[in-house]
Amino acid sequence: MTPANYPMQVQQGDTFTMVFTLLQTVIGGTPVDLTGCVAELAVRQSYASAVLYLLSSAAPTANGGTLTLGGTLGTIAALIPPADTLTLATGNYALRVKFPDGSIRTYLEGSITVQAQVSQWV
Repeated sequence: MTPANYPMQVQQGDTFTMVFTLLQTVIGGTPVDLTGCVAELAVRQSYASAVLYLLSSAAPTANGGTLTLGGTLGTIAALIPPADTLTLATGNYALRVKFPDGSIRTYLEGSITVQAQVSQWV
């Protein structure tokens, strides 16, 4: 199955949150059971370049960025804290899930655009 393409926009210096619901089929499908899975969202400048930023359900980033899996609901909640969005670069991302049987599937990919901040919190 081809990953869905979804462009994301992140405001530099802001908290970024988004919840994805993964379905067995594109329209009207049942949720993917994420019990026992590990998910990661990797950002790269281009699809062939090194990873610039990594969110994982296995461990938070140094600043507390996380992916939280919703088990049988099929949800993945992404949280990128302000300290991470300050240094995040525009590029491409992919959201992958590793299942308990060892299989890996990419569900989402696309561009990620980081809008430069106009002001800073003081």
